[in-house]
Amino acid sequence: MPREAKGPRLYLEPARERGTRKIPAVYVIRDGSRKISTKCGEDAYQAAQEKLDEYRQQKYIERQRGNRHAASIPIADVLILYLQDKAQQHARPQETDARVNKLLDFFGDKMLDYVTGQTCRAYVKSRSSQSSARRELEDLRAAIRHHRMEGLCNQVIDVRLPPKSQPRERWLTRSETARLLYTAWRTSPHVARFILIGIYTGTRSGAIFTASLSQVSGRGYIDTKTGIFYRKAFGKKATKKRQPPIILPGRILAHIRRWQRLGLCNKALIEYHGEPITRITKAFTHAAERAALPNVTPHTLRHTAATWMMENGAEPSDVAKYLGMTEAMIEQTYGHIGSKALERAAAALTRRS
Repeated sequence: MPREAKGPRLYLEPARERGTRKIPAVYVIRDGSRKISTKCGEDAYQAAQEKLDEYRQQKYIERQRGNRHAASIPIADVLILYLQDKAQQHARPQETDARVNKLLDFFGDKMLDYVTGQTCRAYVKSRSSQSSARRELEDLRAAIRHHRMEGLCNQVIDVRLPPKSQPRERWLTRSETARLLYTAWRTSPHVARFILIGIYTGTRSGAIFTASLSQVSGRGYIDTKTGIFYRKAFGKKATKKRQPPIILPGRILAHIRRWQRLGLCNKALIEYHGEPITRITKAFTHAAERAALPNVTPHTLRHTAATWMMENGAEPSDVAKYLGMTEAMIEQTYGHIGSKALERAAAALTRRS
């Protein structure tokens, strides 16, 4: 009776001599009659283990190329391959990893043919937020597409997404902004500085957090001499969330120069106790609650900047370029605000020919 195959495993090949030459001990991968050197010595077990994991993954891919029906492919394998190949290219890979873990909780023990309209709707019902469920199912769709493009499945599997949530239209009036700023200055000055940057530049939170007053790899850069804010971090790959350079308004530039003189932004634009921050949600929510402003989030500042520009007669194309949005998005969300075209149309109703 033939022996049961043990599968790929590590084996420490002891040191040996070949003529006058001494060959040190090295970890090798044993797979049946095959023996593949990891080139990792006796004191590099962790590195050898990583080589073994890579070998197993490659062997799995090669084995799947001959058996590509969705009923034989675990969804967990599809999602793990997506994490390995794509997640690190994302702007926030930790968030991608968290979303994939939610998908694994629901789909992890199922095969790929389990993904249907019915099971996608069941997944949405299992989540507390429809918008979160939609974002997670978008990851599942991207993972399945990547898996198929790699030649690992010969079927097209559709992922049914729930409808998009209505865009948030909450913005702050100038009096509300003053109240929020006053409350934040009293309790959390770094939140007040964040609010000023968000209001006067319309920049996304992530780009504000990574901004610096010196040119540093992995961070955006504010040139306080020229007043230009290079929002995309140096060395960062461009994404669909465009981050064009902008000219800072004189009022906020004066604030930033003062913060620099006072030593409030040595490592990053927004610091807390001398250290850069990466999230501000809790402190911001606390300030908004104390200011009696419901349904206000950090992203509300971006809506506010767009609204104020449109109210003051800025052209949608100029607003789109400044905020890094598409003109269609500006028209769809803010087109009813301060539109010169609507004013001209209204005036035409009463004009005598």
